Amino acid sequence: ETGQAPLEESIALYERGALLKAHCETRLEQARLKVEKIVVGPSGEAAAEPARFE
Repeated sequence: ETGQAPLEESIALYERGALLKAHCETRLEQARLKVEKIVVGPSGEAAAEPARFE
């Protein structure tokens, strides 16, 4: 954040951050899919009902 890291170290830190971001996005999507539940609508078709966090 202060701009004091050498270029190579800055690149390595950026790459690590990008990997962590991708990992967290994947975990978050997996959690979202687990929380959604499958419901059967009036027409007999299955539909995903989003979770409600209230």
